[in-house]
Amino acid sequence: MKLGAVGRSAGWATGLLALAAACGGEAPAPGDEVPAAGDAVPAADTALSAAGASVPGASERPATRTDTLLVEGMPEPVELRLVRSPDGFPLPFSTYAPAEFRVEQAMREGQPAVRFVAAFGGVRSEDAFVEIALYPAGGGQAAALERAALSMDPSAEPEILDGSGLGWAELGWRWRGGGADGPYVAHFLLGHHGERWFQVLRRYPPEYAEGFVPRAEVILESLRWGDG
Repeated sequence: MKLGAVGRSAGWATGLLALAAACGGEAPAPGDEVPAAGDAVPAADTALSAAGASVPGASERPATRTDTLLVEGMPEPVELRLVRSPDGFPLPFSTYAPAEFRVEQAMREGQPAVRFVAAFGGVRSEDAFVEIALYPAGGGQAAALERAALSMDPSAEPEILDGSGLGWAELGWRWRGGGADGPYVAHFLLGHHGERWFQVLRRYPPEYAEGFVPRAEVILESLRWGDG
């Protein structure tokens, strides 16, 4: 069920829960605690590199390449490096990440994740990241929808996306929120590949938008699965 399945007139929670019910799942009970969308636990303080895990098909991609991105309205050459998912990652992938991003293993809700953290000028920004986090194996669409609904900021009013241009994306929405670190923008995608569901969370301070967004987009647009 693709992005257009949720009407824009419906609120994000109503739309997701309606989809979950239609798929045979149970909606989360009102008042259930909703975890913060940006909270993930680092599994290791070791950055991944192009020389990391062996991912089928990744060896056919060059270790580095240069792309031209529109940054702050101007074309800018950006150095990209090949990144492979870590050894043992249940959904192997490779992608390209800008040199300004640090790539790390993490855990979200007990499931493996890979996080790309912005470090412009060598300064790490914990609140500016792209994170690919897996959902438990064996869960279907209804379970994925329920889990996605629990990842949202309950005080936000997300805009449901019509489409992302990414073949693996099933649902997507974005919203603005605020926390202890100040205001932020979040862009969430619910994805599916093979038998595994996952989420992609892109989060950043509003003032980072022009520099962060085009660099984050190239990470997702360059994503290739290990099974081809």
